[in-house]
Amino acid sequence: MDIPMNSESIEATKLGFSFAKDFSVQLITISTAIVVLSVTIAKDVVKKHSKSDFIIFLFIIIGSFLSILSGIICLMTLTGNLIPAEGPSNFVITSGTRFWAGTQVFLFLFVVFFFGLYGVKGAFRFLRNAP
Repeated sequence: MDIPMNSESIEATKLGFSFAKDFSVQLITISTAIVVLSVTIAKDVVKKHSKSDFIIFLFIIIGSFLSILSGIICLMTLTGNLIPAEGPSNFVITSGTRFWAGTQVFLFLFVVFFFGLYGVKGAFRFLRNAP
């Protein structure tokens, strides 16, 4: 059922799409920064990894890349919602977009948790081995 959209609802929908796009892009950027910081910590601070440290490091790297991939897919579905194949219609954020956005947020929170754990473990190891 198509509901006619007035100019106010069109502007609200455009704003919603803009916020969704900006949020996804920000999470992609922060996930990329977490990858860089994790590699830096692994290389310069921790240096020697225990098996648990290495597993946490892998969770961070793999989770970050999956979060970035989910964000890219979310942006692609947003684009598909704006320009549907069947021609112009009402703007609707589909369940596919919501799924990928939710996946991106979940993976990002997963990565942030393990990044914090990795950083704390690395800091304690660094302080313990400091002269």
